[in-house]
Amino acid sequence: MKKMVPAITLLMLLFTACTGKTSAQGQGSTPEAAASFLDSGNTYYEKGDIDKAIADYTQAISIDPNYAYGGRGVSYFNKGDIDKAIADYIQAISLEPKYARAYYNRGLAFHAMGDLDKAIEDYTQTISIDPNDATTYRLRGYLYREKGDYDQAIADWEAVLKIDPNNADAKQGLETAWKVREGY
Repeated sequence: MKKMVPAITLLMLLFTACTGKTSAQGQGSTPEAAASFLDSGNTYYEKGDIDKAIADYTQAISIDPNYAYGGRGVSYFNKGDIDKAIADYIQAISLEPKYARAYYNRGLAFHAMGDLDKAIEDYTQTISIDPNDATTYRLRGYLYREKGDYDQAIADWEAVLKIDPNNADAKQGLETAWKVREGY
């Protein structure tokens, strides 16, 4: 699991919005202050200062609960606190049920915990919201392969190739799955 966390964190970074503000201090309790703390948390996260990012995301949430659960969840995940990450993704989803990245990130967290079924459920929800998300199809394909469901893995990797015809990972996964399914 420890080897998976850096790769999964990199995938999360690809989907986490980051902005250029550097400080939210002295902003008060307005929606603008919450946005400023969110921006500041993103900046700290980008710089690798996860504890400060979590502190600013927490401040944003305390001002306006509609802010920052996704970013704080990614930060907790990066620290290895998977349970807190999942709790924040649950909050993000409860606030915005069509928040595909929250399902995706929670799926990554469940995957890191070894709960493949819950990860597949979240990846499936991500795909239902964003059917052109090749990365999620690809990851779900790996989980199906890990579970021995080569037909589903093949279907997901074929979906990746419809979206991204040059995706080398999907091509390799597809080739391997066909060989295993055919007994080679």
